[in-house]
Amino acid sequence: SRVLERFMEIRALNGAVLFKNARLGTMTLGGMPDAAEGVGGYSVRSGRLPNGVPVTMVSRRHTVDGQPTLIRLAYSEEGNRHATAELLAAGAAFLPVMVAAAIALSLRMSRAVLQPIADITRRAQEITSSNLQRRLPLHGSGDEIDQLAAVFNVVLSRLDASFTELRRFSGDASHELRTPLAVV
Repeated sequence: SRVLERFMEIRALNGAVLFKNARLGTMTLGGMPDAAEGVGGYSVRSGRLPNGVPVTMVSRRHTVDGQPTLIRLAYSEEGNRHATAELLAAGAAFLPVMVAAAIALSLRMSRAVLQPIADITRRAQEITSSNLQRRLPLHGSGDEIDQLAAVFNVVLSRLDASFTELRRFSGDASHELRTPLAVV
């Protein structure tokens, strides 16, 4: 049925119209053939019919009953333009929805990715000199965040050992100083 939607015209190379289909009516698909039109293959171009309808036209030279001719076929672009306009309108309607969905998904993903950092930050803020035995959580993923938490835990172990040694030294020094003071 798409063949019936086409405009068709057959011309002699001198420009005389030999045939045109009923759909074309009194209109023509261009005037005199160009010297190179349809030579060696199909010539494709866009244009407008005299009534303003935009068309895509294909022309090619053939020999009909021993006479060189130019066959021109054209198809209205209105359907394509209408479909393109509908597609653009649908795209314009759905674009904000897609952007909002992408933003919501990216926020959710970023929260999930950043949650281990928030856990480490919260736990690090809770550690003081009186509870240096607490450690940062490791998630077991082996990623950079886990490596950083493991290194920080090693630092906390060293600090805990240093504070324990300092308390022991302070206790020992206090005990040792009490005895001579009691004697005096």
